[in-house]
Amino acid sequence: MMRPFFLLLLCAALAGCAARDSGIRDSSVPMQAVVGFQPELAAGLWTEVAAIGRPSGGQWLMVLSGGNDLNVTAPGITAEMTPLGPGRMALGGREVRVLWVDTAYRTLVLGDLDGRFVTVLNEDPALPADRARVVREILGWNGYDVSQLR
Repeated sequence: MMRPFFLLLLCAALAGCAARDSGIRDSSVPMQAVVGFQPELAAGLWTEVAAIGRPSGGQWLMVLSGGNDLNVTAPGITAEMTPLGPGRMALGGREVRVLWVDTAYRTLVLGDLDGRFVTVLNEDPALPADRARVVREILGWNGYDVSQLR
């Protein structure tokens, strides 16, 4: 017969395992979104400078197509990104959150709600140290394992 104390410990351990079910994000941490995100300012050519859960690198082309929809062409992605709400977008059947964008729209961080991937997009191939630091902090606040950032 299992004692109540050991049963409680087992439940807590299993809950901890379930919270980081994707391996890259602790799903018990609420995911934020930039409510003031403006898709029209994100249109253009981006360089993927880092990622979690997908190979990083390559170019992301975002073209505004009527309203606030963006046609996205990137390595492994050709889809329309449509607004679902403030800072929330649908991309290829997934909900993607805008986790951070700097005020000049030079760096953009997107993560899917399921915690399967994060991408860090930058206007140039080199991400400045100050913005790289902010990216790591934002990802940490949103429950991502930043040690997996490549």
